[in-house]
Amino acid sequence: MYALNIDPNNPLGNPDAAQLRQLNVEMVRYTYHDSSGGDELDQSMTEFFTQKAWEYHEAGIRSLIILTYDTYPDRPASDAPDSDWDRYIEDFARRAGQIASLLSPWQPAFQAWNEPDHPGQLGYHPTLRPEVYGRMLSQTCNAIKAVDPSFLVVTAGLASGNPAWLTRVIESLGGDLPADIVAFHPYGQRPDPDWPHPDWFFGYVGDLLNGYYEAGKRRPIWITEMGSQEKDLGNSRHQVAEFIRRYYTAMTTRYSDKVQQLFWFCYSDGMVPTFGLIDEDGNPKPAFDAFREVAAPPSFVPLAAAQPKPHSESFTPSTSTFVIPFRQFITMEVAQLKDQITRL
Repeated sequence: MYALNIDPNNPLGNPDAAQLRQLNVEMVRYTYHDSSGGDELDQSMTEFFTQKAWEYHEAGIRSLIILTYDTYPDRPASDAPDSDWDRYIEDFARRAGQIASLLSPWQPAFQAWNEPDHPGQLGYHPTLRPEVYGRMLSQTCNAIKAVDPSFLVVTAGLASGNPAWLTRVIESLGGDLPADIVAFHPYGQRPDPDWPHPDWFFGYVGDLLNGYYEAGKRRPIWITEMGSQEKDLGNSRHQVAEFIRRYYTAMTTRYSDKVQQLFWFCYSDGMVPTFGLIDEDGNPKPAFDAFREVAAPPSFVPLAAAQPKPHSESFTPSTSTFVIPFRQFITMEVAQLKDQITRL
């Protein structure tokens, strides 16, 4: 549940495993970058990302690898004809299979594209038609599962807030959803119906979550991005910290039957200002402590050892007498144990 978006390709978004363990991170999400094109992986990138996957795995941290236009270059324009997209999808799926084979020793999960339902903006155009994305998802899933059927394949993180877009993808595939997990990004959705206040931004995350759960054929949900800029919460870093606490509380107490992972966005303001747990100079913000606290493993509080009742000559044993407290049992010498059994 306690997962984090990082960017190993960005020095300001590239925490080492020790820093991630300090935050109690269980899983990280990052893009596999390879601008080489062609039939083979860029060897410098294979060395870089195998090192990263190994480092996280050794620290007990799982990886979710995002496969996007940064993974295979020269994608067609969003409105390009199907023939152009079919050629690109074939190359993209082949690369997905190569990366799955490369990283298989560390058992990552794979996410096919990112925000294809986003309308696009200056400098960011991930947009795909639902039918195009359906073909991409299907072929990418097949390529990854051919390497290892147990690998988890995650849909792109959907950002439009419109579960009907996913329904159109599924309809284009004849009712099939070739993915193990449905992902979405509930930016601007309140963690509680009335917090930060009842009309804050777009709505309550629970309503949207249920919509994607039903549209996605009740597949488990991964929220692969969630966060907020400081300006959207009154320019208060403490409000952002409270936002984190409330989101994780909502997921763990009300939606744990549907939501398996929540990847906070993001590690550093050096990735996208001012979403980070740390600022651009590497200084922890209140959000850093909030994430670390909610992700901390629960403390183990041992049960107090039962106190034995005093014996008397007229004592008549009952069935409860035969229950020896565990702590007493493991510390009792063999002779004492035999003596007690003989008395009973």
